[in-house]
Amino acid sequence: MKYPYYVYDNVVDLELQKEIWSYLLNQTYHAKRKSTNHRNEVGTIISYKPIDGKKEYLNPDLPSVNEQYMHRTVFGDNEEDIKSHPPIEKLWNKIKETIGSNWAIAGDPEGVPSNTLSKGDWRVYVNIQPNEEIKRSHTIHRDTVNIDEEKNYTLLYIANLEWHPSWFSENVFYESDDNSLDKQQFQKGHGQSRNFGIGDPYAIIPPKPGRVILYDGRTLHTTRPTAIWANEMRYAIAFRIKKN
Repeated sequence: MKYPYYVYDNVVDLELQKEIWSYLLNQTYHAKRKSTNHRNEVGTIISYKPIDGKKEYLNPDLPSVNEQYMHRTVFGDNEEDIKSHPPIEKLWNKIKETIGSNWAIAGDPEGVPSNTLSKGDWRVYVNIQPNEEIKRSHTIHRDTVNIDEEKNYTLLYIANLEWHPSWFSENVFYESDDNSLDKQQFQKGHGQSRNFGIGDPYAIIPPKPGRVILYDGRTLHTTRPTAIWANEMRYAIAFRIKKN
């Protein structure tokens, strides 16, 4: 089965794109290192601000430097929360002009590793997709694990002001195939392993500055790591939303 997805370009004007990008660079991000035995045990959490130019997450003296989850920062759980982040609120309102007003920030929440955040589940956050030296493989998974839930979607906004095809970091969508011999068993210990049948890929969505990607939360998907020669890592603002 192929779940629906939609790609929108030219939704956000360049002025707002620049405002959002500057805002993201000034946020504090949290990166959790995977344990070396690949059992997803709680690892060291590193926090940093991109604007500072420091790259503690690349420190070769730290164990498992090449085994990290996505780097994340958060903006809230709902429309009320993002009012505290004006560029993010403006982005959400601008996107709704394109996808329609019948959406609410009320989809499946996502956890974000941190030593300082007050709660663990969020619906508006940033995913930084690290390069191959830091992240390497990223598992195929669903954002919405309840396959009977038809209204929950994930929306991504590509925040980088510059991106090129050879920098990679594409989103890849896979068919849901109950007859597949690949039931997520090969990635057990590295991420989601719920016996979902993984079929062939049916869509590859490359990043593009200002691009908006909307997909059914039940979609089996992964994100390719950023190329090691890319000038920067890929920043995507994620909204976990629900259709009213």
